[in-house]
Amino acid sequence: MPKFIYVVMFSSCLLNATEIISHRANVCGLHENSLDAVIQASKMNIGTVELDVRISNDKIVYLYHDDSFNNRPIDKMNYSGLAELMEPHYLPKFSEVLSSSNIKNRYLLDLKSDWHQQYHHLIDDIKKSKLPAKNFIFQSGDIALLNKIHRLSPHSQYFYLGRMDNRFSWLSANNEHHLLKTSTTTPINGLSIKADKNISAEFVQQLQHKQIKVYVWTVNSAEQFQHYINIGVDDIITDYATHFKKQIDRHWNPSCP
Repeated sequence: MPKFIYVVMFSSCLLNATEIISHRANVCGLHENSLDAVIQASKMNIGTVELDVRISNDKIVYLYHDDSFNNRPIDKMNYSGLAELMEPHYLPKFSEVLSSSNIKNRYLLDLKSDWHQQYHHLIDDIKKSKLPAKNFIFQSGDIALLNKIHRLSPHSQYFYLGRMDNRFSWLSANNEHHLLKTSTTTPINGLSIKADKNISAEFVQQLQHKQIKVYVWTVNSAEQFQHYINIGVDDIITDYATHFKKQIDRHWNPSCP
């Protein structure tokens, strides 16, 4: 666990502008992506929770980050087989998560499986829950997939997942025009970028000027937190949401059970 220091040099306008997202629903030491963690995050009014969503061979949408368990690939397995390998409590069905949610809950869904022929199962779960489509943000590095999902859920938000490296060289400020051109034909509402020292305030402002939000992940140190607050990113994704949210909102002070 990183050594935290309280940061007191932010302006109030910047603090109020940036929101905190709980990475994999990490709160109160509960198991990541577990139903207990999602429920606790909801009770504490964290705001937005990031979840890793996969689909089993028998078309059940569930939460889990990795693509294997004990070196065994899992995406071609039925859900019952997965539950035998792992503790089912730590492998919740997405429908269970939604049934425990309320209208205030917002979810950033990191699409982990190959969803191209199966994305409608994810949308079906959301529609059955009766939760507003606007409460869901779909995140992927596959623009074609985001386009497909957008056709079924046009009122949700869509974030392109990238890094500031050569593989995603168009994310650099010098190639911003490529992103902006792309965003006119794809449903991109924002970028979700791996935390990197090369992300500048100018880059963030250029995107925000075009109504493109900027999220950074995964920010777990006070130094990183200070940097991204200062350059004005829209959201910070962190494993320590409760700690950093208290710095964003001094009036927010729930306790873990």
